[in-house]
Amino acid sequence: METNKNEKYFDERLISPEIKAIKVAIPYLSDRHQKVLAPLIKVIEAKSIIQKYSVPNYEAFENKSHSPKDMLIAIKPHVDENKQQIIDMFIKIINTKETIDLIKVMESD
Repeated sequence: METNKNEKYFDERLISPEIKAIKVAIPYLSDRHQKVLAPLIKVIEAKSIIQKYSVPNYEAFENKSHSPKDMLIAIKPHVDENKQQIIDMFIKIINTKETIDLIKVMESD
């Protein structure tokens, strides 16, 4: 049982509430949407872990001029309409997170 507590603690420290909400919703989606969302969530989680535990030199390799949102916008024209809708959803999630982060910064000032 200790492992489950540790996993939950790990997730709560690294994974945003927005991502947690999407993870909870995945089982309720169609198989097709699950196959798209599940790997994307894992990529987002991996990025969060890398950012949290990266060595200082990692920043030298990171391309600061492009965000995950920029990547999604670049990918969108190259996928079918269903995947474009999913990408639009992720862009909206990113925009919401950016807005929440901005509000938090403004509240702390």
